[in-house]
Amino acid sequence: MVEIAGMGASALSGGLFGLLGTVAGRVIGVFERREARADRALEMEHDVRRWGHERDLQALQMEARRQETEDELAIAAVAGSYAGLTASLNAEAGIDAPGWVNAVRALVRPVITPLLWVAVFIVFYRTASNR
Repeated sequence: MVEIAGMGASALSGGLFGLLGTVAGRVIGVFERREARADRALEMEHDVRRWGHERDLQALQMEARRQETEDELAIAAVAGSYAGLTASLNAEAGIDAPGWVNAVRALVRPVITPLLWVAVFIVFYRTASNR
């Protein structure tokens, strides 16, 4: 009889330990999934920050390239202006004319500009007053 009771106790304890092992495994699995979710949330937050950093870095690089292009355009404009001035001065030096001709030509140019402005204003006000 003791042997039967020992076998029954053994079967009962084996089933009980099996049930406890399964329950413990499930409880531990729940905690592991929570940890995995928390880890994934942290990874996603890190990725969002990293992508934001990369976006900001790209924006700064684009701004630097834009500024570099503007600087190159400004340098090209100044170089072109200087080349035009040099060509103009060389053309002026190449004119063989008496000194008084060059003096009259130099005085006429500043007078023509205000006269043209006056003519434009006269035409503008006459056409505006006729309406």
